[in-house]
Parts: sequence; structure tokens; C-alpha cells
Amino acid sequence: MINVLNGCQEKTRGNWPCTIFKVPENIRQCDNTAYDPSVVTIGPYHYNKSEDRTVQAMQAHKWHCVRRLLSRHTKSRRKATDLFGQCLEEMRKMDADVRGSYSEDLHHLSVNDLALIMLLDGCFIIHVLLKFNEDKYWENTSNMASLGKNNDNDDERLFSKLKTPGDEDINVVKIARSLFIRIHPSPLQSLATDLPEQVHHLLHLFHSTFVPSADCLKINSINSQKQNIDVEWVEWVEWVPSATELQLAGVKFVEKKGSATNFLDISFQNGTIEIPQIVLHAGTNTLFRNLTAFEQYYYPNIEGYVTAYLFFMDYMINAPKDVELFGLKGIFINKLCTPDRAATLINDLCHQIQDPANNYLQGSIQCVKNYYESKWHKWRARLMRDYFDNPWAIVSLAAALILLLLTAQQSFFAVYSYFRPPKN
Repeated sequence: MINVLNGCQEKTRGNWPCTIFKVPENIRQCDNTAYDPSVVTIGPYHYNKSEDRTVQAMQAHKWHCVRRLLSRHTKSRRKATDLFGQCLEEMRKMDADVRGSYSEDLHHLSVNDLALIMLLDGCFIIHVLLKFNEDKYWENTSNMASLGKNNDNDDERLFSKLKTPGDEDINVVKIARSLFIRIHPSPLQSLATDLPEQVHHLLHLFHSTFVPSADCLKINSINSQKQNIDVEWVEWVEWVPSATELQLAGVKFVEKKGSATNFLDISFQNGTIEIPQIVLHAGTNTLFRNLTAFEQYYYPNIEGYVTAYLFFMDYMINAPKDVELFGLKGIFINKLCTPDRAATLINDLCHQIQDPANNYLQGSIQCVKNYYESKWHKWRARLMRDYFDNPWAIVSLAAALILLLLTAQQSFFAVYSYFRPPKN
């Protein structure tokens, strides 16, 4: 993986670490649209660069969000203007920190320009979160208690300026995590309870919700110990059989339900691979590509759990029949119309991406390989593939067995009649 510190150029340094990166060309070329905004731009990288009418309209909408937030605080136009100026000044004070958090040079933007971008985008995000919280409140007022009373993120200065007395019990971080549930890949998704010590932006916050359960990590750790893995994972994993090949060898695939906390909870025990259900849809590509790009560039500050998961799926899915198998087992809910599209999506996600050296699934994957490569399981797979995968082959084998039995029976009676001729 690429060390994020090496990806940052010599530029303005602040108190914040470099955590926002431009995706390099070798990764972008796999699917350029996955990294370009289609509805709204956030931050300076894409500011005023899109020609899409929807994106342009959302830029105007950001000013509407600013006015709404100011009007919540005061009905006086003069006081609202003063508050706007205070917020803008607060953004100016953070100029060095903001610039330091981006890997690319932002010298083309003045202090005022960058402050205005941060203010508009910050107000837009706050407005969306407050609106979502308001809707949740009216659906179930008890949800307010679960949002927490204290905001532990000291860097949310904009919200502290714009919040009203009625907002004291609101925790925007927890609201954002609740909002993320709606775009999680798994329909039965629980959020990781522990936050990192520092959350730098929304993508980082979203990524922090993807953590395998303790039981999953324990099983995979035991499998690693069984395999005595003492070399770099990327050096010795060359080939892993696909799902249909493994099934022919006797491996069972089961949808992991009750004990799964999220889609990362994959485990292998006693010839059975348990995999939580995941939904494949039009947004899956963009979702996973941005998460893996963040893991590639912010390593080793975060774990590469999502990247490891995608490499596992890339091993399992080689053809549409593998997608169909996972669909029958309840592991995939394929909303991409055809198994071909789903297989192509999964196989393309790992292009130009490096498998993490500390892959949390490496022990289980090696156990699966060893299971498949045992003489009995390889023979079983060959028998199932050559004689039971084709209905005509099954008919031919059955006919051959019947003919063999009839021949054996005929030979038996011929020998029997020779040694025990019938009595006259």
C-alpha cells in the first residue's frame, strides 16, 4: 500500500494531518466517473469544475442552506450578516489547517476563496444532517436520546457558531453515522460502536463503521496460526479457486445471519464458508472504489478491511455462475439485472489496488486453499465437474454403470454355471 505521508507534496502545513487525496490516474482510469461528483461537490478539488446542471444547481442551493441556518439563529438581517461574517472569519483562521489536510497544493485559492468554499460546503452538510435529524425526530421522538448530549469533536467550529439553544442535545457526528446506515452495502448492518480518536471528514467517519466483529477476527486469527503464516501475504497467494470450484470440492457456502455484525464478518470453519448478505446495485461501484482509495492512501493509519473483503470476493467470483451460486445461497442480492454485470463489477474493483499485507482474511483463505488441494477434495471436484456438472454426462455415466453391472452379472452367472452346472 502507498504511505499517505509520501503522497503529500511540500506545501502549507497545519495542525491537521494530510487525509484528503486526489485519486491517481492509474486508479481513476479504471472508472473515472466513480470519483467525480454527480449531485453536489464538497471541497476545493471539484469546486466550479463540473458542467453538470444538477451539480451547478446544487451550488446555488448551498446559499439557500446558509440562509436557512442563519434564519434559525436570528430573524434580523443585520445580525444574520454579522453572523455570516463571524463564520467566514472562523474559516479564515483555519486556513493553514485546511490546506494541510489536502495532499494537493491549493495555492491557486486565496484565503477568502478557500474560506468561502469551506463555509458553503459546511453549511450544506450541517443543513442536511439537521434535516435528517428532524425527520427522525418526528418518526420516533425516542431517537433523540440515542444521539448523545455532548459533541466530542473539537473541530466542529462552524456548527458551534450556527447552533441555536434548541440544538444543545444534538450530536452531528452521531446523526451522520445514523444517516450512513441507509447506504451501507448490507441490509442488516450495525454500526461499530467505537470511533477513532480523531475523525477527519465524512468519508473517514463512514469508513470507521466498517469493522469485523471480534468473533470474526478471532476465527481468522486461529486460521492464520493453523497455517503458520510467516511470510508476506502478497508474496505467496497466487491462486484461489472460485466459489463454484470450491463447491465441487465439498466446500459449503452459507449466508451468515444472526452472528454477523456487518458484511465483513466472513469466516471458514469445518469446510463451511459463512458470508453475510450484501446488496449489489448501481451505487456499489462508487461506494467501494472511494472506500478502497481512502484505505490505500491513509494506510497504515486505518485498517484495509474493505480492500481485503473485495480481494476475497474477487477470488470467489470468476464468472456469472459464481454470482448465481451466491444468489441461491442468499449471499448476494443482485440488483444489477444480470449475473454478468455483477461478476464484472466485482472483478474490476480490485484493478490497480494492492491487497493489504495484513489481510485479516488471509488465514481463512489459505485454509480454504488447503482444503481444496487435499487429494480427496481435488478428486471429488474433478469427478463433480467432469461427470455431474453436465446432465448428459450424468446420463452417460449412469448408462455406463448399468452396463457394467449387467456385464458383471452376466459374467458371474457364466462362471457360476461352469462350476455349479445344473443337475439333471
